[in-house]
Amino acid sequence: MLGVAMQTADDFEGAVAVGLQYHQAAGSLVDFDVDADGGALRLTVVPRSADPDLLPFLCEETLLSVTTLLRSALGDEHWSPEAIELPYPAPPYGPEYTAHFGCPVRFDAPFGRMTVPRRLLGTPLPRREPAVHAAALAACRALTGTSAEARDLDHVWAVEHLLRSDLRRPFTMAGVARQLNTTERTLRRNLTEAGESFRSIHTRVRRERAETLLRTTDLTMRAVAEAVGFADARDFRRAFAQWTGSTPAQVRAAGEIRTGEGGSAVTPS
Repeated sequence: MLGVAMQTADDFEGAVAVGLQYHQAAGSLVDFDVDADGGALRLTVVPRSADPDLLPFLCEETLLSVTTLLRSALGDEHWSPEAIELPYPAPPYGPEYTAHFGCPVRFDAPFGRMTVPRRLLGTPLPRREPAVHAAALAACRALTGTSAEARDLDHVWAVEHLLRSDLRRPFTMAGVARQLNTTERTLRRNLTEAGESFRSIHTRVRRERAETLLRTTDLTMRAVAEAVGFADARDFRRAFAQWTGSTPAQVRAAGEIRTGEGGSAVTPS
């Protein structure tokens, strides 16, 4: 789930942020420090064990995993960091480090560290997908979070399920709260603590349904608009373009979903 969350983030910076926040969900054996200096971004491995015999394994496993995840997120299997530093002498198989990382490798360094260009942070990711990203983040939170966080996620799924049951209905947050036997204030707080809002969930559910109908049915544009809660097909077209960066007609013609960089959504009153 961590890999999915990183790959579907909006940009490289988002992927790195997710990896740093939820790396324990992937069974990470180390912690990390990150610092930016000029044009460089440095990721430092912080072992949880002081045993020097474990250092090679911890650094190899961690830095190669990070490199593999970032290559996958960028959609470039040949991507390489600018440099790798390792806090131990070169082992007999030292030349293999350069082959695997594809960059200069320095041994006997003070830290285990990876350096990448700072400009890479704003690079959009080819597999970015807000709906999948949100679901993967929820799974990571469930694995690493507290019982309170799990409760908040339950509210997210409950709201999603209720909205999906009939998107033609003019749902309001107050109405959804009543159906979930809670107050609007409590529901808003729980969604906020889970990193969501009623509007973001409503938008995501409508978008997912619209994309499915465009790809798998021959419904008219008006019928698709009505199915996801729009009274006017023109309002639907404008909202869909903001959600995805493409018009409904373009998505239907191409047979695929393309996600735009602008994640804002329009929810008609």
